[in-house]
Amino acid sequence: MKKILIVFLMMFLVIVSCTKKSETSTESVPSISINLGPEPKTMDPTLNSINVVSSYILHAFELLKA
Repeated sequence: MKKILIVFLMMFLVIVSCTKKSETSTESVPSISINLGPEPKTMDPTLNSINVVSSYILHAFELLKA
C-alpha cells in the first residue's frame, strides 16, 4: 500500500512540476518610473543646471558605475 501511495505521489509531483507557468506580467524587465517634473533638455551632466534634472541623470547613469 505504501509503495502505491509513493508512486502516485511521485506521478503527481511530476505532472505538477512539468506544467507551463503563465506570466501575469506584461513586462519581462523591471522598470522604474520617476515623475519629478518637466523632461530635461539634455542628458549631458556637464550642461545640467537644474537640480531636478540631476535626479534623472543620476538614475540614467547609475548602472554604469561599478
